[in-house]
Amino acid sequence: MKPLYDLGVLPVRYRTGKGFKPHLSLTFNAEKTHTFAVDTTRSYHSPDSYLITHAHSDHHGKSAMLSEKAICSEETSRALEILYGKKYAGRTFKLGETIDIAGVHVRTYPTHHTIGSTAFFWENEVGTRILVTGDVKDAKDLPKCDLLVTEANYGDFDDPNCHFNDDIGTFREAVKEHDDIALGAYAFGKAQRAVHVLR
Repeated sequence: MKPLYDLGVLPVRYRTGKGFKPHLSLTFNAEKTHTFAVDTTRSYHSPDSYLITHAHSDHHGKSAMLSEKAICSEETSRALEILYGKKYAGRTFKLGETIDIAGVHVRTYPTHHTIGSTAFFWENEVGTRILVTGDVKDAKDLPKCDLLVTEANYGDFDDPNCHFNDDIGTFREAVKEHDDIALGAYAFGKAQRAVHVLR
């Protein structure tokens, strides 16, 4: 396994007045030095882009969406506008497209986590294939990479105890048995999935 320095990538977390910013930025070379901020809040450090993987609040789109340097899927931009009542200021793309970010060709892939959730994939000047996913529900469409930046929600993929299936039957039974039921769910993603199942 190569150290990150040999891969030509440096992960960076910037400080704010209150401590460190959430998530991280990746600095790498591709003709010139670039910095892509990943699911983090805006700051006075000016990256080349704010990559927004999806619209859940722990991925900080509420802040990043106000920057012209924000980049997310069309579906994610619409969800952010609905959730926060603000105009999305950045660029959008259709899932599966290759986009140009400051001269870097970045391919987009679905992660099947929420509507429009995206993984970003690019190669730096030393040939390192970089994949940034955010949360992943199904990795079937994701490419092989040399460096993976992801959420660590599901533990060891080889451990069958870390694989979860939607329990649709139990969900339907719970709804049928109770006149009033409250379900914990993200306002975007899980709530739409529950409505879809009920319909």
